[in-house]
Amino acid sequence: MSYLCSKKFDLRIYVLLKGYGKSMEAYVCEEGMARFCTEDYKPPTKDNLKNLYMHLTNFSLNKNSDQYKAPPEEDFLEDSTGSKRLLSSLYKTLKDQGVDVERIKEQINDTVAKAVVTLEPYLTYAYHQAIGPEHEQARNFHIVGFDILLDTKLRAWLMEINANPSFNMFLERDLQNGEVEKTLSELDKYLKSKVASEAIHIATNVRPSLAYTL
Repeated sequence: MSYLCSKKFDLRIYVLLKGYGKSMEAYVCEEGMARFCTEDYKPPTKDNLKNLYMHLTNFSLNKNSDQYKAPPEEDFLEDSTGSKRLLSSLYKTLKDQGVDVERIKEQINDTVAKAVVTLEPYLTYAYHQAIGPEHEQARNFHIVGFDILLDTKLRAWLMEINANPSFNMFLERDLQNGEVEKTLSELDKYLKSKVASEAIHIATNVRPSLAYTL
């Protein structure tokens, strides 16, 4: 399992799938996010195993913790203390600690490539079922979310692939009175706008993307 500043975290990596069949291309977005637990990590024991804020990195869970720290509205690009941070900020922190970030990126890209090769036959079948073979030139694309966990040796492990990653730009927290508090997250707005707009540029061949690498 991975931890930084004593807290367990995972990475959300956005991947653009373009086309289908043997011509399918996969692009990894250079920006993403790191999602931190809201309580310091300790190895699982009988006493702490049910402490979800310590062991589960799910944002949907940790956002309701009293210890959740929202990213700042203005300095989120370089914030290194929030419960949700940009991937670029995390990489900078790791570099400052002497970590070989390029090796981590290579592992992630290798994981994505192997997963896409495995999924290609199923995605092609789904395309033919939904679109039909008569539309061979359709400009189809799909943005998926890869959830990656770094262990204590900084090896990247694939936890989950989200077929429909959230593009919600608001922090929604449950209040004690049963209502939901909604606050615009500048970090989410910045990141998800970049992910979506650059994906469209690639899919429509408008111009090369500045945010994705093949």
